[in-house]
Amino acid sequence: MSRVVIGPCAVPWSGGGYFRAIPFRVFRWGVAKRLRAQSWFMFYFHPWELDSEEVPPRGMARLLKRRAYGGRGRMPRDLRRLLTEFGSVRIDDTLRSRGYAPPRAVVGASSLA
Repeated sequence: MSRVVIGPCAVPWSGGGYFRAIPFRVFRWGVAKRLRAQSWFMFYFHPWELDSEEVPPRGMARLLKRRAYGGRGRMPRDLRRLLTEFGSVRIDDTLRSRGYAPPRAVVGASSLA
């Protein structure tokens, strides 16, 4: 998970709930800061964070509702802005470019062993 150093703390700064909770200008600042310090930044989001038709279950606790649903209205716009400015590369392509290769499958081995 990408982190941004702010004072004596390394703050999680990867996407998902962090992206929705932190105002875009501040998040963008953190991404730029991270990229100045390191050549890569890992960003993720959950597909349901872009589902504008999903509604919170009835009776969901207010704090949980805020964590799970807060900022989702601006998520598509802010994601578009982030990708426009910084671009994107698939993680498997990035790993391969850094010399990592997926493990070889063993013929006849069970995937649930």
